[in-house]
Amino acid sequence: MLWVWITLAVAVALAATAIVYWRMRRRGQPRLISLVALLREPAPIRPSTLAQAASDAWNADLGDGHTEGKDGFVVGVGLMNTIMHEGRMFLVNSLPNPYVEDPDSIAAGIKDMRVASLFRAHKAWFSCDAIGIDGTTPEEEIHRWHQNLGKLFAELLDENCLLIFLPESNLAYPLNEDTRAALRSPDPLKAL
Repeated sequence: MLWVWITLAVAVALAATAIVYWRMRRRGQPRLISLVALLREPAPIRPSTLAQAASDAWNADLGDGHTEGKDGFVVGVGLMNTIMHEGRMFLVNSLPNPYVEDPDSIAAGIKDMRVASLFRAHKAWFSCDAIGIDGTTPEEEIHRWHQNLGKLFAELLDENCLLIFLPESNLAYPLNEDTRAALRSPDPLKAL
């Protein structure tokens, strides 16, 4: 009977160790905080355009895409741009290909026919990503990142955008007349 209790104690100890190990490992892993626009056609984002959009979104001076402003800067290399503002780094990508390798197969699994059709139709994408987030980042900080990303994203949207995709939750939203207001709201993910 003693061996049953010993076996049970060892099993509980192993399970507890595995849970602690998993949580510790998860804390240090990067977390993707991103908004993605699925586009009809490729639309490169120039550093000067991004600097103006970010300055408008955050009421800040981020320079002109070539020079630094008093509140930060924007620098671009090819398809990627980086923004530094208030100690936060943002990455803005703009790629001339579908977001996934096979949009048709992904679209086949989307229940909403309108969203599936728009997903299938996209030919390019851009994203606004938060850099430096991991499992230790407090939720209130992540909420502030979402607010900043939402405001920037609202400035970059135009009629070329078919869907907003949230990689964190795998949710997609078609644009409508309330999309920009939702993105600029205090809780953009909830408002979408």
